[in-house]
Amino acid sequence: MQTVALGWLVYRLTGSALLLGVLAFLSQLPVLILGPIAGVQADRHNRRHILLATQSTALIVSLVMAGLIVAGHLEMWHLYALSALQGCANAFDFPARQVFVAEIAGKRLLPTAIPLNSSITNAARAVGPALAGILIVTGGEAWCFFANALSYLLVVVALLAIRSEPGSAKSASTSAFENIKDGFGFLWSMGSARASLFLLALVSLMGIRYDVLMPVFASQILHGGPGSYGILMAMSGAGAIGGSLILALSKSFKTGLGRWIGLSTASLGAALILFSVSRSLWLSAGLLIAAGFSMVGQLDATNVLIQKMSPDNLRGRVMALWTMALTGLAPFGSLLTGWLGEHFGAPRAVAAGGAACVMGAIVFGFCLPTLRFQSGTRFDVK
Repeated sequence: MQTVALGWLVYRLTGSALLLGVLAFLSQLPVLILGPIAGVQADRHNRRHILLATQSTALIVSLVMAGLIVAGHLEMWHLYALSALQGCANAFDFPARQVFVAEIAGKRLLPTAIPLNSSITNAARAVGPALAGILIVTGGEAWCFFANALSYLLVVVALLAIRSEPGSAKSASTSAFENIKDGFGFLWSMGSARASLFLLALVSLMGIRYDVLMPVFASQILHGGPGSYGILMAMSGAGAIGGSLILALSKSFKTGLGRWIGLSTASLGAALILFSVSRSLWLSAGLLIAAGFSMVGQLDATNVLIQKMSPDNLRGRVMALWTMALTGLAPFGSLLTGWLGEHFGAPRAVAAGGAACVMGAIVFGFCLPTLRFQSGTRFDVK
């Protein structure tokens, strides 16, 4: 809800596709800068305590945004500063949360636990935008920020109720630099994981930042308003949650992860290309369902592959690198998407991202037999 409200608020105040990209850039850049340090902390300290700190910070950010809107003192620099602070919290939250799932579930259940975890997040992405559209029309953007603050409060209460063993502290005896180097070295030595991470970085940079331009599509391309914007964002989330649940129940997802990664990337690109030429709201919504389904297949398959390959004492650092590839590069993708949308139009910007995903999937597919041979596996990580 907050993401939708923030995007609509910025576009209403400025009318600029570029500034939508700038705001997303500032909120995601800290993940790239702080990612290696966050991974070390996730390996050294209790992950639940890290999550309590990050979720409390996010709660405060939401309350401050809501208060500024209600008081009528909101300026663009407030949004930039608060988005950057939220990004700093996310930098430490993402790797700790991913490892926390593995810590609770264990390696054997990871192929089911990770899609189920994604389904919870994607359920919010499906329901939240629709509710945000209603609240923006009836009461204004501030109500979305208040609702988000309440959701963070409930998360903090849930984390306080969870009891788990503290995370491994084996890496604490060496320097942070050595810890970071160990994580990079391990991931680089695993050809299949390395190639999957490069493809994930491409998808993050070119493919999944289409949401930055959704206000433009809703208002200018499809001639709608906040309600249309909410529908588009909700359909993307609906596709993602459906994909997560299907993956959690699918036996084929637990094997042949390389095939899942390549095909999901190609189908994401194809859906975005078709979306860019659609001028019907409901056709566009259907294509975003396909895009959301494909996106979650790519992300979850890469997540499972890398987590299954990672030893326990390195998992926090390895997942920090996964987070950097996914979220750390996203600010540059947001900035690039906003710039392309400003200068060449939103449809061409989204089509270019889709084409990049298709080409990346083709290259990955050609490399797949070699990677299977080098790793001695069919990506059937058990």
